[in-house]
Amino acid sequence: MNEVFKDRKLVITDICKCIYGNALPFNLVRSSLCVQMLKSVVEYGKGLKPPTYHEVRVSYLKKSVDNIQASLEKYKFEWEKCGCTLMVMVGQMEKEGLLQIFW
Repeated sequence: MNEVFKDRKLVITDICKCIYGNALPFNLVRSSLCVQMLKSVVEYGKGLKPPTYHEVRVSYLKKSVDNIQASLEKYKFEWEKCGCTLMVMVGQMEKEGLLQIFW
């Protein structure tokens, strides 16, 4: 049992080093996206190679932008009809996770 806590401390230390070393906000650990990322890493298991700079900056960023653009398609007809644009406010709620408000 003591060994489990010892290993966890090493992992948490590495996570904290990453947060501190990259000046990431501390509330990152409360983010549902961060929790989902860690779950995905655990589910993948040993052998996962981190994403390359190019994957993060180009390939997956483009995929994310394309997904957002595709999700907005259903609203574009209404925008043309009423002359509206879309504004988004994103916030972090303590227990519910990510909050997005569209108006």
